[in-house]
Amino acid sequence: MKFVALLGAAGLAGIGAVHAAWGLGSSWPMRTREELADAVVGNDETPGPEACFVMAGVAISAAALLAGAGGQGRGPRTARWMIAAGLAARGVLGGRAATRVLGLPDPSERFVRLDTIVYRPLCLTLAAASATAAAN
Repeated sequence: MKFVALLGAAGLAGIGAVHAAWGLGSSWPMRTREELADAVVGNDETPGPEACFVMAGVAISAAALLAGAGGQGRGPRTARWMIAAGLAARGVLGGRAATRVLGLPDPSERFVRLDTIVYRPLCLTLAAASATAAAN
């Protein structure tokens, strides 16, 4: 079970690293920032560095918690359950709901397709890993 939690932590750390790279101006894995915005936000406006760095910090902090930071006390375990719940909600509700919550325009078809085949399954997988970390 610890292995599953560490895999989840590695996934979240990777997501954090990618968001930090985007905050620094990278368009990876796309060729341009416009393509990146369409693929990950669903419109033609790339989030600013602040938003990218906040998301990077959240993902890296969540990774640290899943890896065992904070120990096994009530607070860290509750935080792990909250991470699992947030990721599960994102996975179940999908990107259209997320864009509405964030006050963004309706997402592009490219984003909706990627959300269906990549983002939602990834969120659900990370939610399961987070729940495993919380339960143990």
